[in-house]
Amino acid sequence: MKLIKLDGVKLKTYPKLINDCLSRKANLEHLHNGFIDDETSIKEQLEYRKNFSSEKRNRLVQELEKQYESCSLSIPEKVFELQNENTFTITTGHQLSLFGGPLFTAYKIASVINWAKKYSIKFPNCNIVPVFWLASEDHDFEEIQNVSIFRNKITWNSEQAGAVGQFSLDKISELIAEVQNLLGTSPSSEELIELLKQAYNNNFTLSQATRIFWNHFFKEHGLVIIDADSTVLKKEFLKYSVDEIKNKTSDIAIKQTNEFLNNLGYKEQAFSRPVNLFALNKEGRQLIKVEKNDSFKIGAVKYSQDDLIDKLNKQPDFISPNVILRPLYQEIILPNLAYIGGPGEISYWLQLKNVFKSFDKRLPLLGLRDSYLILSEKDVNVLNKLGFNCSDFFLDLETLKKRFISKNESFNIDSEIAQVDAVFKTIEIKLATIDPSLKAFGAASARNAEKILEQVKSKAIKALKNKQEQNLSKVTKLKLKFFPDGSPQERIDSFLENYAMYGPSFVNQLVNN
Repeated sequence: MKLIKLDGVKLKTYPKLINDCLSRKANLEHLHNGFIDDETSIKEQLEYRKNFSSEKRNRLVQELEKQYESCSLSIPEKVFELQNENTFTITTGHQLSLFGGPLFTAYKIASVINWAKKYSIKFPNCNIVPVFWLASEDHDFEEIQNVSIFRNKITWNSEQAGAVGQFSLDKISELIAEVQNLLGTSPSSEELIELLKQAYNNNFTLSQATRIFWNHFFKEHGLVIIDADSTVLKKEFLKYSVDEIKNKTSDIAIKQTNEFLNNLGYKEQAFSRPVNLFALNKEGRQLIKVEKNDSFKIGAVKYSQDDLIDKLNKQPDFISPNVILRPLYQEIILPNLAYIGGPGEISYWLQLKNVFKSFDKRLPLLGLRDSYLILSEKDVNVLNKLGFNCSDFFLDLETLKKRFISKNESFNIDSEIAQVDAVFKTIEIKLATIDPSLKAFGAASARNAEKILEQVKSKAIKALKNKQEQNLSKVTKLKLKFFPDGSPQERIDSFLENYAMYGPSFVNQLVNN
C-alpha cells in the first residue's frame, strides 16, 4: 500500500474562501486568529488558554471518566492530564457514521494526533491532547446510516428520531453479518468483526459504540473522545444559551460577517437562525422558533421568554447548540488551541469570529485536515508506466485520455491547420480585390476547410484511442480509484475495508505521516 498525501491548494480542490485565507489575503485576516501551522499564533493561543480554570478542568475530567466507564473502557492517561494547567487540546469532530464511515473520519483523527504530537515536542513545557468530538446531538440520520464495503452499500434502517447519539442499536447485528461476508477471513478482518460485536450491541447507544470503535484504533496514540451531550457540560454553557434566547446574539453577529463575505463574492457555508439552538426532548431535536412579543415555539408548545429560560435553568441538557453555536460550546468546555476540519467545516468556522467576540470569547486557531489517496503497489506501477502523476487524475477522464494519446502517439496537425487558415486569409484578400462580395465566399470556404480538418483530427484521435484501448482502460480504472462513483476516494471507501486489507500498519502510517 502507498499512502499519498494530497495538497488541496495545489490541486485546487478547496473553496475560494479557504484558498484566499491560506494565502493570507489581508482583507480576510479579521475572519480568523491564525492557522495551526503558524507557531506565533500557537504561542498567542497558549497564552490565552492559560485562563482555563481548574474547576472547569476537574468537571471535564470527571465527566470524561464517567463516559469511558459507561462503555467499560479503561480511562486514557491523557484524560487525567487535562487536570494540569499546562495541558491543552487540539480538536476535531464528526458525525457518528455507521461502523466508522468513510476514510476521511480517520484522516481527521490522525491529523489532530499529528498536530498535538508536533506541538507537544515544540513546546516541552506544555502537554497537548488530541480530542475527537462525537457529534452525538446531530439529527441527520440519513447522513450516517450507510457504509460502503468494497463498493457494496450497507444501510442501517431505523425508525428512531432525534439526537442520533442516543439511538439504541436495534437490528444492527444483521449488518455485522453482512460486513463479515464482505471483509473475508484475514486476521485484521477477524479483529474488526470482534470489535463490531463488542461495540455495536444492545448494551450501548450509537454514541458509546462510536467511542469504543475509534478508541480501539487510536487509544495508543493519545486520543481522547468526548460526548458533549451531557448535563454537566451543558451547565457550563448555560449562561451563553440564556444570552442567545434573550438577545439573539449569534444571529446578529454572523449577519455582519455574511454581508461582508457576500459583498466580496463568497458564499456563506452555514445558515443562521434567529436563535441558533435546538430543543432536545422525546419528540426529537426541534427548532426553537421565535414568535411575537418575545415568545417562542417548540413543536406545538409555546413558551414565554421567562418560561423558556426557567426550563433551561432546571434542565440544561434540554438545549442543543446548532452548527453556529456548537463551536462556541466546544471552546467553553475544552482548553482548546485549534480546530481541525475539512474545507466545508473551516469555511463555516470562518463565519464565526464575530459570534465568539459577541460572547467575549476568542476563536481558536483553524487547520485543514490531511487528505490522502490510497493506492496498491500495483496501482502505483501502472500510474508510473502510463507516465502520469497523482495530480493528473484530478482532470476529467476525457482530458486524461487525450493527454495520454498526445504523450504516446505522434499525430498532431495543429500547425497544418494554422497554415491552411493562413492560406485562406490570403485568398480572401485576393478575392476582395477582384470583387468585394467574394470575400464572404472566401471566409465561408475557410470555415468549411477548418471543419473538414477537425473531422480528420477527430477520426485520427479515435483511431489512436482504439489502438491504445488497453492502456486507456487502465487510465479509466485508475480514475475510478481516485474518484469512485465520481466522488473522492476518501468519501466513498470505508475505513473498515482498508484496515481489513492493510491492518494496524494502516493506522501507523496515518499517525506517523
